[in-house]
Amino acid sequence: MLFLVWFRRSRRAARAISPEARLATGTWAVVAWLIPVVNLWVPRGLLLETQRASRPGAGLERGRDDLLVNAWALAWASRVVSR
Repeated sequence: MLFLVWFRRSRRAARAISPEARLATGTWAVVAWLIPVVNLWVPRGLLLETQRASRPGAGLERGRDDLLVNAWALAWASRVVSR
């Protein structure tokens, strides 16, 4: 639960850093974690959106960051599916 509060707040901060970024609503950022099957893929995209909006101009590190998020998403999905 605490993670969802933090995630929503981090998206709000990213929106303040990059007001031009098109981010999904904070409500969707929380609800996406709670819907079965949706929670296997959508949070990855939400996290990438947040990360990119939080670091405007970090184009060179984008590939490395995407790799880390993809590894995290794979670990998350494999843990959820194995239950």
